[in-house]
Amino acid sequence: PRPPAAPPPPPWAEQLRRLNEKMPPPQRRGRQPPPDKQLQQQLQEQAAALCCGLGSELDLHAACPALLLEACRWNERDTFQRLEFEGDAFLQAAVSLELVARYPECDEGELTHLRSCLVKNLHLSRLLTRRFGAALAREFVRDASEAHRRAIESFVAGVDTTSGLSMLEVLTLTREAAAADAAPPPASAPRHDRRGHDYRKPLGDQYEAIVGLVLTALHGDVDRTWAVFRRDFFPPEAEAAEAADAAEAREEVRREVRRQQQQQREQAAKAEVCLQRLFFFPPPP
Repeated sequence: PRPPAAPPPPPWAEQLRRLNEKMPPPQRRGRQPPPDKQLQQQLQEQAAALCCGLGSELDLHAACPALLLEACRWNERDTFQRLEFEGDAFLQAAVSLELVARYPECDEGELTHLRSCLVKNLHLSRLLTRRFGAALAREFVRDASEAHRRAIESFVAGVDTTSGLSMLEVLTLTREAAAADAAPPPASAPRHDRRGHDYRKPLGDQYEAIVGLVLTALHGDVDRTWAVFRRDFFPPEAEAAEAADAAEAREEVRREVRRQQQQQREQAAKAEVCLQRLFFFPPPP
């Protein structure tokens, strides 16, 4: 007799949930220290506050309790990094589709710049603070380095949590932040460096991990996941300003795209000069 047919594989979302749930924290050899009860209590309180910020329609405690505790604090463990990866990929796709639908008159370069402003660490850090509050945002990144925590404290204190931002305001704040990052800071102040490190990255990673957590808890339902976070990126209270500032916002995008294109041409010209000097005008022995 033929062997029984193998059951069909579960959907990709179910496989993803199972992998995340089964991934244990990294273990060390030897005797393990007892669990820190105070830390567990803090994580439980943060989990409750996180669920409150996401809304009562999501029951994350029942859907994925282990992942919920893992996503309550920024860290570099595998499970958190997987959630961050999922959230990052989802936001790239969801924001791209939303921008195409909202701005049919924009070309590819303008849409790319808009998406870059919306999904970069600067804006995600601001969205995290607005949605969950400054106090919880600080708790999320408690395990970051001391220098980063000091810079994050200053950044979080300056975030306006009273109202949403229109696209023009997002573009303006992004341009001002880029200019501030380009200026030489004090020696003790963290900043972007040539490897792309950013003191706001833990906050951005935390927001992406929360998105990945919700996507996993909803079994990969992208429509329901985007419904949870769409108001963060496109707040309804900013719709009126969005319509009034549409022309100015597009002109801001065009200026920035032209500036980036000019910068790319200048960098290409410098690279060509360096290559010519290297291969055609070698230095004397």
